[in-house]
Parts: sequence; structure tokens; C-alpha cells
Amino acid sequence: LILQTNGSNAALTLDASQNATFAGNVTLSSGFVNLPAGAVGTPSLIFGGDDDTGLWHPASNTLAFSTFGSERMRIDSSGNVGIGDSTPSYKLDVNGDIQVNETIFARSGSDLILQARSSQVVGINSGGSRTMTLDASQRVGIGTTSPGHKLDINGTSAAGFRLTTNGFTNLDLVSNRTSGNLGGLRFKQDI
Repeated sequence: LILQTNGSNAALTLDASQNATFAGNVTLSSGFVNLPAGAVGTPSLIFGGDDDTGLWHPASNTLAFSTFGSERMRIDSSGNVGIGDSTPSYKLDVNGDIQVNETIFARSGSDLILQARSSQVVGINSGGSRTMTLDASQRVGIGTTSPGHKLDINGTSAAGFRLTTNGFTNLDLVSNRTSGNLGGLRFKQDI
């Protein structure tokens, strides 16, 4: 079936397989377009004939996006978004590396928290290698990935600590012990 407007131009063509081809835009003044659910390798809404890339409906109140026949992103019924994760638990749940070319900000009045799971560490890399580590025992390592103390600074040529201020500066070493050796400030060679 071919519907034509303006002479010989086909506006709508229906073939024997019940496929419809429109020559222009489709506009609905009311109602909706009801598509089948689709699947990861055969999404319901595709673009330019790329039949394994598009949008599909894996579950009630859920949308998923596929490329090259694999699910890449999902928005679940709670509004959680999973990238590389089909069961997101957070507003943004990413399974893989994230690259940020600018700055990550916390919303005004909120804290910015980096959290590792269970016994994992939080690490900061610079120049392609680990420069700082916070482990599950709340030990901070600078220049070491396995800190042995609350603050463990390790340098290959020289390690230092500098405290600079424009005002009055104290360096207090405080122990809550009430008896015995309270500790001290020692300068020694590591042998």
C-alpha cells in the first residue's frame, strides 16, 4: 500500500511484512506510541537500521539502552541509573572507570564523600601511579600503598612534612595515656 501526496512522492509505504516507511515526520496531537518491550539484542526503538543498538523495556517502569547487542545503561523504577550495571543501587551506579576532565563538586550544604567497600582502600593517583592511600584501618599512606601507621609518609629520595601559616603555629603531640611512656618526638635513621 502506498499513500502519495503532491503527485508521485510516497508519503507512507506499507510492505507485505507490515513494515511502514514514512517519508516525513510523524506527529501525534494526543495519545502515545506503544512499542513492544524489545530485548538487549533487539531493542524496540532503533536508529538508522542499526537493529542491535537502541532503547528497550526490560521490566516494569524500567528503561535500558543497548549498543552492539549489549546493555550499557539502565534507569530503574526508583530513578537509579546504572552504567555497566543492570541493578543500580544508587542514583548513579557505575561499574567501571570514570574519567572527569574538570572538577567534582558536592552540592551546597553537602559533604563530598569517597567511600570504598568493606576492606577496600581509597586511593588517589597522580601521574599514573598511586600517591596517597587511605586503608580500611583509617591509616593514610603518602608514597606508600600499605601504610603501617596513622600517617605513613614514604619518599624515594626525600620525604618531608611542612606546616606553614601566616599566624601563630603550634605543633602539639598529644597522648591520652595517663601512665607509662607517653611517646615523644624522635629523629632517627631507619636501619
